[in-house]
Amino acid sequence: MAKSVAIVHPWMPQYRIKFFTSLREELAARDIELYVYFGDTPPEWAQRNDSAICDSAIRLPTRFYPVGGRNLSYKEIRLLTRQGEVDLLILEQAIRNLETYRLIFSRRLYRKLAFWGHGRTYTVRKSLFEEWLKYRLTARADWFFAYTTGGADAVAKRGFPVGNTTVVQNSIDAVELRRSLAETTEEDSAWFRDKYDLTSNTFIYIGGVDDSKRITFLLDVAKDVHACDRSFRLIVVGDGPQARAVTELSRREPWLVYLGGLFGADKARALTSASAILNPGRVGLIAVDSLVAGRPIITTEWPHHAPEFEYLRHGETAIVTPDEKMVYRDAILNVMSDPSVIVGLSRNCLAESAKYDARVMAARFADGVEEAIETERPRDGVVRKMRRWLLRCDRRRKSGVA
Repeated sequence: MAKSVAIVHPWMPQYRIKFFTSLREELAARDIELYVYFGDTPPEWAQRNDSAICDSAIRLPTRFYPVGGRNLSYKEIRLLTRQGEVDLLILEQAIRNLETYRLIFSRRLYRKLAFWGHGRTYTVRKSLFEEWLKYRLTARADWFFAYTTGGADAVAKRGFPVGNTTVVQNSIDAVELRRSLAETTEEDSAWFRDKYDLTSNTFIYIGGVDDSKRITFLLDVAKDVHACDRSFRLIVVGDGPQARAVTELSRREPWLVYLGGLFGADKARALTSASAILNPGRVGLIAVDSLVAGRPIITTEWPHHAPEFEYLRHGETAIVTPDEKMVYRDAILNVMSDPSVIVGLSRNCLAESAKYDARVMAARFADGVEEAIETERPRDGVVRKMRRWLLRCDRRRKSGVA
């Protein structure tokens, strides 16, 4: 009899489409049926304009509740409950999803429960209570799918069994990006460089145009770099709340080229026209773009990088500077004065890139699904360990330690 698994994803960004398509194929080959549900795009992500519709997934109407500067969400789960019992239900490891608290107690909907996520909070500061609640939820799961090795280590330190975790190596469709890059001809690149008056000292930023990426920091440094060397150019690709400010600056400053969101061949053309990626703020899946395109990232030791920052190594595939504007500026000027640095980093990026792709991620995820369905969790010892950790958190919270 075929097994079944259901995933409730917070929303559907474009970069997840290939993963879910590949995962469906992987699981079908193992006689496991996949159901994917997703919510509406959160308001804070909507301005990035990178949401998508996945024909094989089911949208769950979502309500958002602003609380303390954040948005909690509740996805209507009636469509999910009509599906009947699945062998494995996979939820996002996040305390903001209000439907999670209902689903974990709806045992008639699933045989086993898993969470999928970072493992710990990477990108923002969280209170002790918020972390306590996240691990309280995680402790109820039979399996954990971690974005990266660091996430798996984080839940293991709180008592979750190492043997009941899968590291999926979160990724994008690297094959498609690699194909788009290969199909970009020298004539395409020359036309693009001429159109935007680009030079050999052109850099690129790709991602959300918002506070998490520290756009203001980036533009302040870029102004200083251009003041030191007039050949400097910066392409900004992406959309978000600060897009208007970037657009207005680009009209005044010829060294700044703002192109909005780009995908496929257009994104590849922009990448090939730059020597490196500048991103002083949160580095996440852009790490995969960097490796695949052979365009090293120059970033900072900012404490809120996403899990995928683990894919990079300072001095080998990236440059990571102290979190100071002048130091960051000098690092950019240094690579402009010595192009051989970028050449070496680029070579290492390309060599490292084979490890990451949505299909590789799907295969790892499918392996984990099979194991999760078949493996019994050694609950007693794990629960005792998790309870001890949670009790310590309780005592610290009650004593006023945040």
